[in-house]
Amino acid sequence: MGSKAKALSAEMGQHLTDLGFEAFHEYEAWCARLGRSPARRKSPRERDGDLLARREERVALALKQSRRADRETDLFLERAVAGCLPADAPPRFAPVADAARSLPQPARRAFLGLLQAWDWPLDTDPAVPELGEQVANTYVAALARLAAYHQVWVRPPATWRCTCSNPVSVFSSLARHLLAKFPLPAFFDTAWFGPERYQAWYAQLGRGESTKALAEVPLPYTRRMFHCFLEAPEGFTVAGALRRGQVLGLGGDLGLVCGLLGSRLADVGPHEAFWATVVQWLVANPAFPGRRAAVLIDFVHAQRFEGPPIWVDRGRQGHAPPPRPDFSLKGRTVASMQRLIAAWHRELGRSTRDIHASWPACRISGMWLEREGARWEVQELTSSEALREEGSAMHHCVASYVQQCTAGHAAIFSVRQAKRKVTVEVRLANKHLVQVRGPYNQVPDGDTWAVVEAWARREGLAIPTYVRP
Repeated sequence: MGSKAKALSAEMGQHLTDLGFEAFHEYEAWCARLGRSPARRKSPRERDGDLLARREERVALALKQSRRADRETDLFLERAVAGCLPADAPPRFAPVADAARSLPQPARRAFLGLLQAWDWPLDTDPAVPELGEQVANTYVAALARLAAYHQVWVRPPATWRCTCSNPVSVFSSLARHLLAKFPLPAFFDTAWFGPERYQAWYAQLGRGESTKALAEVPLPYTRRMFHCFLEAPEGFTVAGALRRGQVLGLGGDLGLVCGLLGSRLADVGPHEAFWATVVQWLVANPAFPGRRAAVLIDFVHAQRFEGPPIWVDRGRQGHAPPPRPDFSLKGRTVASMQRLIAAWHRELGRSTRDIHASWPACRISGMWLEREGARWEVQELTSSEALREEGSAMHHCVASYVQQCTAGHAAIFSVRQAKRKVTVEVRLANKHLVQVRGPYNQVPDGDTWAVVEAWARREGLAIPTYVRP
């Protein structure tokens, strides 16, 4: 009899543990509150009933807490949009208040409705990694821009339904529900995270208007270019798709597209009428490798628009006037351009000898790797002397990247295995590899590329399609 009571007591002790109680009096109080029997001995069926009641109670409590959190979130969102966010509000609501300030009252109401339509990320992390860290590149800022177009919405937000859980897909679904009567290319979703002109294009094309109606096209464009532009696949930004359309519309190939997207022409900027002549030259001269277009672009930029940096005691004071502000490619051959670029590289090496600058290492680590019996190293270069040595050994223009490095825009890494193999440029704003160049700007071989990929994966660096060999 005593042995049986002891066994039952052990079962009851385990039952209390399963229910989450530390003492029997806690269990008795719980049973009294729910109107259940507090007996010290219970059958398996009774214990199962207790467990079910306890689970139901926990689910009800979680729902109650979730509703309370939702109510608190809605209250803070309302106050942030109204411009009366309390000083002790959680910091994550500050971007909402900042985005609402530029909106008129009707658009603010629309903005609040969009914010409450889904559990959006409210942080300032880049929504589109390709666009890097900028104020416009967040879901909060993009929702504010959608709200600014509330007068031309083609459907009300109340009828929107989405079963996706990925914010990228959810935002795409919402934008198309509100503004697109007709299908739009997937890349056009990035319009809401960049320049305002692209958002107007989204609304116009979504209504079915012709590309002829698009305002403020930033570069010379033809009907064929627009056709190629709209065929750009997912993964492009609007600016990247524009450059793709320009190249393919002129008869160029995807290799040249990749080369330009790895250059300072990756984004649309000033002097596009002139740069259009450079793109035309590259298309007309396929003997100049398209994937080396960035080298030619850097050279032309240095001749026509921006002279070398002027340094005084390790501090950049500006730039000398461009040496040839009337420079153009008209009448030049591939051979003559290659000679000019080679001479420019030599001059860069000489002109940077008196520059002595250094900068802190970025937060991206280097790497040591054993691969098939060979020892590889990925090392960051953090001084003008290191860049100069790299450029001299590799016969390219990395010595001219001192300005980008000191300003924190770029980080340069050298990949080595007994000798230098490739030089890698990382754009720090979005942690993208934007250039991977071997000696004389050649593309890396298979083994070297495998090491670069392994390092990029370990450090969480993105590799755009145009960079891959």
